Amino acid sequence: MTHIRWKRVDTEIEQKILTAAITSTKFCQRIFPVFHEKYFQDAHIVRVIRWVREYYEQYHQAPEKHIQDVYKTKQSEIKEAEADLIRQFLVTLSERYESLSEFNVEYVLDESMKYLNARALSVISDNVKLLLEAGNVDLAEDELQSYKRVAKETSSWMDPFDPKVIQEVFDEQGAHLVNFGGKLGEMLGDFDRGWFIAFMAPYKRGKTWWLQETAILSLLNRYKVVFISLEMGAKRVLKRMYSEMTSMGSKSGVYYFPCFDCVKNQRDTCSDPNRVGRGTLLSKDGKVRRFSSNEDYGDYKPCDRCRGTREYEPATWFEPYKRKALNVKDVQKAAHGWKGMFGSRLRVKSYPRFSANMSDIKRDLDALEYSEDFVPDVIIVDYADILAPENAGDTDRRSRIDDTWKTLGGMAEERHCLVVTATQSNRGSADKRNVMSTDVAEDIRKMAHVDVMISLNQTPEEKNLGIMRIGIAAHRDADFEEGRHVQVLQHLTTGQPFLDSEYAPIDKKKREE
Repeated sequence: MTHIRWKRVDTEIEQKILTAAITSTKFCQRIFPVFHEKYFQDAHIVRVIRWVREYYEQYHQAPEKHIQDVYKTKQSEIKEAEADLIRQFLVTLSERYESLSEFNVEYVLDESMKYLNARALSVISDNVKLLLEAGNVDLAEDELQSYKRVAKETSSWMDPFDPKVIQEVFDEQGAHLVNFGGKLGEMLGDFDRGWFIAFMAPYKRGKTWWLQETAILSLLNRYKVVFISLEMGAKRVLKRMYSEMTSMGSKSGVYYFPCFDCVKNQRDTCSDPNRVGRGTLLSKDGKVRRFSSNEDYGDYKPCDRCRGTREYEPATWFEPYKRKALNVKDVQKAAHGWKGMFGSRLRVKSYPRFSANMSDIKRDLDALEYSEDFVPDVIIVDYADILAPENAGDTDRRSRIDDTWKTLGGMAEERHCLVVTATQSNRGSADKRNVMSTDVAEDIRKMAHVDVMISLNQTPEEKNLGIMRIGIAAHRDADFEEGRHVQVLQHLTTGQPFLDSEYAPIDKKKREE
């Protein structure tokens, strides 16, 4: 019995083009003006993509799951062996449709255009050679003209006055990937494809937690995420992620989570008849008492009912919650639920410290794409400063770091994804209340390479209260006030770096210019 398979004559990209055309209208809009059957090497793929183009031209959208209906109407026109082959491909596509229908379109378009341009050159150059040998100069010139049309469509040059270009510039579908939400999201804004973001703070200030929070948030938004750790082993990284996903700590018991309250509520001076708080926190000396899990605060209850109005004066307090210890059974249950809702869209890789460089990361990303067809929308590197040099003999640390940050920024644009990393601020910032742009360690040029530099600020007292103040040290596209912060409530013992957020009161005496 003869076994028929998809041809493996370098047609991996052709299958990717076909899959993208079936699942993405945007991809169809861009690819079909330059598509020509003679540039493809696999006859079966050509047949199916011909069906897709017919469907798109009739309905002005990608067929998506309707490709099965198209197949049923077309299968009688082709031989049984080929029909069975195409059916198997479409069954596999259907099984993976949920993950394939939400993919990095811009990246696949770039790869497709490169392939089509290369194939056009190959086919047309062969035709020109044959025609010249046969003395058909006019036909050879026609072939060259046909390549000019392909080259124009696949070129990365853009005409600012072309209506299609204008439409593309303002097409924001899929451009905004991450927004933290709440007041923090209001201050930081959206993080887009092609952006390079970094968190900056002194050592042991929670940078990895915020990289992880970005990964989890991206996953919640159904984007494909790669988390690369250069500092912690993969098991340790995953335990932290499991803790955040389940809100479980290292042991069972009652945990006190920070929450927003109101100064008027704590002082019992609120006159709002709808107040839900109770009691007072004032001590005999007229000061608000500090929180301690060992003290009894009677029937006191926090209240933020008027939050968002002028009457609200932000304060924080704590509320008790029972939590289980992190365990295999509950993590497996949670992972099953996450996978069911968001798909298998997260990959984690750990390298030994100082062993991997950008070439290693790029190679492993290419291998991931080849082996699993996994093209990330978000790439997180924890953290860039400890990447190894590209050249083993490069001893100039500042130049090496500068090259690394340039490469990370370039990767964001090349792969049409969001790249996020972290960096330590200098030693002098460890004892400062606010981390500023001038506190960047080792090479100030980092600030020039990022689209957004986010500062993490926390005093010992704020750490005890579960408060992190987050600010902007640099932003390429937005106006910002350095030193203006958002208070973020967190409970890292149960893996929660971001519970809630509110603009921090401006203290001009403590702000560092």
